[in-house]
Amino acid sequence: AVMAVHLYGLPCDMDSLVRICEEHKLLLIEDCAEGFGTYYRGQHVGTFGDIATFSFFGNKTITTGEGGMVVAKDKAVIERAYHLKNQGVS
Repeated sequence: AVMAVHLYGLPCDMDSLVRICEEHKLLLIEDCAEGFGTYYRGQHVGTFGDIATFSFFGNKTITTGEGGMVVAKDKAVIERAYHLKNQGVS
């Protein structure tokens, strides 16, 4: 997999990353913890890859004290993530 980290509202070059991942059959994971509300070529970050993560820890853009969110295009990926949460004891 390749992990794109959108930082301080600056999106990664998603055209290049999507192309590389498609060519090499790799998953593209987007870390959007610092990219809420950020667009790349008119499209929200977090919608390009196979998986996107959002942290809500106290030092992030949007906070809830701790925790986060994972979104994915494939239901099987979400189901796997659900079973791995809490260090795999869920």
